[in-house]
Amino acid sequence: QFELTELDASITLANPFLFFYKDSSQGGCSFFVKLCYNCYGDVMEVFEFVPSGVCSKKMIIEIENGKIVSYKSLGGCPGNSLGVNALIKGMDIDEAINRLANIKCGMRLTSCPDQLSKALIKYKEKEKVASN
Repeated sequence: QFELTELDASITLANPFLFFYKDSSQGGCSFFVKLCYNCYGDVMEVFEFVPSGVCSKKMIIEIENGKIVSYKSLGGCPGNSLGVNALIKGMDIDEAINRLANIKCGMRLTSCPDQLSKALIKYKEKEKVASN
């Protein structure tokens, strides 16, 4: 289900990426998980998610020990991305899901925050599968 894929050097945050997995079984949406080390040598995951129904083209979330380290959106409203990042930095994944789920953008049935909650749910599902 998960396949080892080459490093995507075009999208880098502040950490050196080792490798990432692509889950090709997800119909309609895709996500990637990259493992990297923070400055303390702890493993941090960088989770990439392709949202649907919003202006954002890709969401990149750094996660460490069940908490959100950072969030970045490629495409969409830069102010929204910066604002959401400032609000959820350091937040527990479940708390972020509860706060962001079901937010609508105008007449759309979803929004970037709602899609971020879906990305975090996918991340948790992946973690649950990996731990079994």
